[in-house]
Amino acid sequence: RSVQCDFRLRSFAARCDILPSYDAELAFFYSKMATERNSSDSANSQVQNRPQASANSRSPLTKAEFLERYPWAPEWSGEKHRPVDDLWVFEYDHPPEDVWPVITDTSTLNRRLELPAMTFEERDGKLFGTATYAGVFSEWEEIPWEWEHQRYLESARLYSKGVAFYVRGVFMLEALPGNRSRYTVYFGWIPRGVTMRLLLKIGLGRLKERYGRVVGELIDEHVEQAQAQAELREIVASAGRPADADAGGV
Repeated sequence: RSVQCDFRLRSFAARCDILPSYDAELAFFYSKMATERNSSDSANSQVQNRPQASANSRSPLTKAEFLERYPWAPEWSGEKHRPVDDLWVFEYDHPPEDVWPVITDTSTLNRRLELPAMTFEERDGKLFGTATYAGVFSEWEEIPWEWEHQRYLESARLYSKGVAFYVRGVFMLEALPGNRSRYTVYFGWIPRGVTMRLLLKIGLGRLKERYGRVVGELIDEHVEQAQAQAELREIVASAGRPADADAGGV
């Protein structure tokens, strides 16, 4: 199922089979936007042109291969806009249906990564965010996110102040043999000057190992919680079952 909208939307996310546990400000904004926007022609054309994670892929992409297949938009390409970027590949001993709820619950993931808190507000039908990164105040417009359930999501931010001019994130999830998953993450910033380029390089290098570890921990916690809930439901169901049901009606 292909959708173009912010995946943190509560009411719309429920219809898209996506875990609806995200920021209240974003949920309000995109629930309003979803009822007002005409997404047919524009959304369809953008969805058709976005990256597709191949379920048959067995070799991880290199960053060069990724950028060849999924290049930056022309307005952010060229020597003038050299990005600070990296491609990360993680593999987990869980199927995509266990990984997807973790990587889409950005509120929990950001808290566990100890990233700076973000504040959002709606202005003139658009969503704007602010945060302070490494002592630098940043302000941006949140571009509606795109995703395909349990396979792909992409985010983008257009900055007016702060560390960058533009930020792009691409997240691809694919099934591997043995009930496992490969999670491919691309982050790219168009930095605002030499100093911001250096800060972003340092921050990106420090984040990689922590990101993969935290996602793995959250997946394990999610699976344990789901198992506990299933066991609790079984206990409740058994407690409410008539006595002769367990005896085969004898």
